[in-house]
Amino acid sequence: MAQPLTRRSLLAAAPLLAASAQTPASLLIVASKGNNEAAIADAGTLQVLTRITVGDGPHEVALSPDRRLAYVSNYALVKPGAGLVKPGNSISVIDLAQRKEIERIDLGVFLMPHGMVAHGPHLYFTAEAQRLLARYNVEQKRIDWAMGTGLNGGHMVVLAPDGSRAWVANIPENQVTAIDIGKVPGPTKVKHIAVGKGPEGIGITPRGNEVWVAHRGDGKLSVIDTASDSVAAVLDAGKLPYRVAFTPDGRRALVADPVAGHLVVFDAAKREILRRIDTGQGVAQGVIAHSDNRRAFVAGGSTVKAIDLDQGQVIGSMEVGPGADGIAVT
Repeated sequence: MAQPLTRRSLLAAAPLLAASAQTPASLLIVASKGNNEAAIADAGTLQVLTRITVGDGPHEVALSPDRRLAYVSNYALVKPGAGLVKPGNSISVIDLAQRKEIERIDLGVFLMPHGMVAHGPHLYFTAEAQRLLARYNVEQKRIDWAMGTGLNGGHMVVLAPDGSRAWVANIPENQVTAIDIGKVPGPTKVKHIAVGKGPEGIGITPRGNEVWVAHRGDGKLSVIDTASDSVAAVLDAGKLPYRVAFTPDGRRALVADPVAGHLVVFDAAKREILRRIDTGQGVAQGVIAHSDNRRAFVAGGSTVKAIDLDQGQVIGSMEVGPGADGIAVT
């Protein structure tokens, strides 16, 4: 079982955890669904710097291309025993230098925003209630494009590195929707790709040649060849593969499995499991890799844990707030 962060563990991991207390070299931003907050923490020392109130049910976090802003999707107000009380329709904009919410984007009729990707002056997001992918123009402060998938449960989304295409995982439909965004306005090509049961977590290689989709319903992964939008391989992943992320160098794919309590590390080129790292049951939900390609961070429960991918072990832990899920790192 992973040990809590201590002075001794910090000193032992000094090369990986070095950061200035005044000006952190790297920040973690974590959405906490249980208290409608986003925590900002020093990714080196694993110390929470501030907690910011956002909208109801914040689920995912995306960063602006210049890493100065964090976007938090306010998905829905959900109460224990009552389920969905009110769908959300806003995205919080957090200035990371000021460490405060500077804007709350009103999405109007676009309900239950969830997965997000920022590219250039645009922020793409899924509007699950409308079964579509939409695009918010940050400079013009308006939604300037939207495309329906025709499928239910469009939850997470990834974007091609050049911003020309997107892939949406539709949980109850067992399909991924590939969307050729092209020039806007203009014709848009949509293709549905059959995958396994309950596709939710989705990641794209840095080169954009493969999309990996985690099936929470059958414990497997589909590897989609983006040139043909066809499934090139199906891999065993674990008990409930929940999220997928790649290291920036593309060498490793990281799959969070909260039921098994593992971060599953794949050799991305060989499509083989390198190791399963014990994170504690319920913790490995949100997952992100650091730009150093050596560290990863997993969120779940009320905790974020730092992982040394080379050593295959947890090197630190911090409490961020109940329902920790979406996570990003500068």
